[in-house]
Amino acid sequence: MAGDFTVRWDDFSGGEYGVTDPAHAKENTFSGQNVMLYESGLVGVRPGFKLFPTTGLPAATTSPGPVGFDIYQDNLVVVIDHPYRVPLVSGAAVSMGSYATPTTQFVRFSEGDKALFSVADGKLYKHVADTTTEVDLPVGVALGSITRWGYYLIGPDISKPYRLYFSKVSEAGPEFDVWDDNAYVDVGANTGITAMVPMFNSLLVGKKSGWWALSGVLGENPYVRHAEMGNGPIDQRAVCGTTDNRALYWSVEEVPHWFNGESTYLDERYRIAGYKSAYPLDTVIATPTGRRLLMLGTPSDEGDPETMLLQQRGSWTAHSLPIKLGGLAPHDVRHGYDVPAGVVFGVLETDVAADVEIVSFAHELQRPSNLADEWAAPVDHGDSELVAGAFVTPAWFDPQGRMVTVRNIQIQFRKWPSGIDGSLNEMHVKVRPLARWQSGTINTDTQMWTEPSERSAVNGTDDSWSMNFGAQGYALGFQIEIPVMRGVAIREVNVSCEVRARRG
Repeated sequence: MAGDFTVRWDDFSGGEYGVTDPAHAKENTFSGQNVMLYESGLVGVRPGFKLFPTTGLPAATTSPGPVGFDIYQDNLVVVIDHPYRVPLVSGAAVSMGSYATPTTQFVRFSEGDKALFSVADGKLYKHVADTTTEVDLPVGVALGSITRWGYYLIGPDISKPYRLYFSKVSEAGPEFDVWDDNAYVDVGANTGITAMVPMFNSLLVGKKSGWWALSGVLGENPYVRHAEMGNGPIDQRAVCGTTDNRALYWSVEEVPHWFNGESTYLDERYRIAGYKSAYPLDTVIATPTGRRLLMLGTPSDEGDPETMLLQQRGSWTAHSLPIKLGGLAPHDVRHGYDVPAGVVFGVLETDVAADVEIVSFAHELQRPSNLADEWAAPVDHGDSELVAGAFVTPAWFDPQGRMVTVRNIQIQFRKWPSGIDGSLNEMHVKVRPLARWQSGTINTDTQMWTEPSERSAVNGTDDSWSMNFGAQGYALGFQIEIPVMRGVAIREVNVSCEVRARRG
């Protein structure tokens, strides 16, 4: 059906417009759920979270649990009552030895001198060749966390949370398992340290009240500088260092926060429920490849799906998950270079006596998932249907203030097979007229396109779909909404519009 003019959306490089009013959003942006901006410029459905089969892990002993989850070389490390490593090549868990007492508190890991170190219940442990030994700390010192900064392992004391203790460095080099009584430096006032982010020759030290920078030679000439007041990180599990030398974290404001060593920036376009302490593990991570960032957020209402923000190319996309993740790994980007490129891992939050389940997420996959993918799935673990995305254009208003109506929509897209017999690729499309003549906003009836997913080629098949729309009245503007899309990616949306004739 011919129209008087065509409105085209074919550039989505601006990413999601977040909470920006759709009428003020830039033309090259979109709003969506469970979709990603592919490197090709298409907007398509994200890959699904795939179950990583494991054997040998005992049932959970805490709720919520597990209490530790990270990556060491080509192993996943899971702490239930004590640590286990799960090789990625086999998935068969191996005990790494026991802690002094079974732990029920969050466990932080760090690497140093070809060994893995962990802090559990204030004690420092060293893990070598699947054995766990306790490292002697100064009398009365109990560490709340730990990180590797240059030649040091460093962490805050629980009883004096503003005081950072650090390991020894001698002429022979770093000695990560030697901690002297007077090897400490105080940072800021007596408020507790909530985060440590190594950044070249500085250690960014975060508190709820702001940020400090520690530099110099520890034990000889340390230098502490107050860098930023306010908007500090709220928890060590809610912050990470990025590959472009910033810290990303949750603070009191429920939006992503950035700290570059000098000032804090709040990404206010992307407001979700945010981090809460119910998460037993890390909720903010940077990927070793692809320069992507992931943040978990709690549901705003009981029963809502968990939210995950994924950042790529400077823009966030929002994703709803049918699973309840307890945390993500690696917490430190330096830990993730021995795992498959473009893959991160998550562990489901567990109750006491429940099985521990691990999932993988292939964040660099440039298409919807196929059943044959090693680290991704066309269906999220725990769900039964193909991952469903949603896509909405910015609002378009006629620049001359004319009343228009949508007559035809043509969508250029690409489709892929899922590998699941009987599965369907699909799109649902509707028009949302805005500021209708003497009326309000409505949604038109939904038009649907479905096709057996196996009709698509493995490397994708280009296709188009043209649909006509009838009476929805005349309006000053409109949006095009695709509330459901499975197995496809959008290349271009062309909308043929008709102008209302002048009233005589």
